[in-house]
Amino acid sequence: NIIRVARLCRLVRLMRVFRLVAGFAELRRLVQMMAGCFKTLFWSSLLLCLVMTIWSVIAVELINPYIQAMVKQGAWPDCDRCRRSFASVFMSNLTLFQT
Repeated sequence: NIIRVARLCRLVRLMRVFRLVAGFAELRRLVQMMAGCFKTLFWSSLLLCLVMTIWSVIAVELINPYIQAMVKQGAWPDCDRCRRSFASVFMSNLTLFQT
């Protein structure tokens, strides 16, 4: 009688392990799907950086002269960042990223 109860307890423990392994299969599948998405995320981030850099070059060429003229006229006297916002491609990229 006691041996049957011990076997039954072992069987219940074994069933718990099988449930746990089934949960890991779902977790493994989820991790595989996320790994597949990282390639797409990488290329979309690279494309976004490229597009922002192109717009930054355009902004430096077209917007920066107007900003410098406005600074000479006295606009933004207490804002140092305002006059540098489109002074270089890096600063322009940073400005576009922040907006």
